[in-house]
Amino acid sequence: ETGEYVDRIAFDDLVRLYVNHRPVFAIGPEQIKQAFKAMSRHEGSTLARDGENGLLALLTNHGERMTLEELETCLAALVGDSAVHRVLGEEVDAVSFAQDILGLTEAEEVST
Repeated sequence: ETGEYVDRIAFDDLVRLYVNHRPVFAIGPEQIKQAFKAMSRHEGSTLARDGENGLLALLTNHGERMTLEELETCLAALVGDSAVHRVLGEEVDAVSFAQDILGLTEAEEVST
């Protein structure tokens, strides 16, 4: 709250941080699949990486827009590689995105 960097916190502060910053609802592969369907505007759960309606364009031009730099930072944190074209294939499947990029372990249970 002070804006100062700290290297130790009390247990009460840890609980407050956890409660205030965790997702209210669990996000799983099924929610990722539904999001991909909504973004792709058809029944499939696969999006092209590039192009006007591709995943990169959707993430950087619509909704809560991300810059390419922000996306690269996220990918580096998630998979250790910030190169978008190395991390994402030409087509991005919701299940593989959930499993391989986001690290959601239940992804193998979701059918495409």
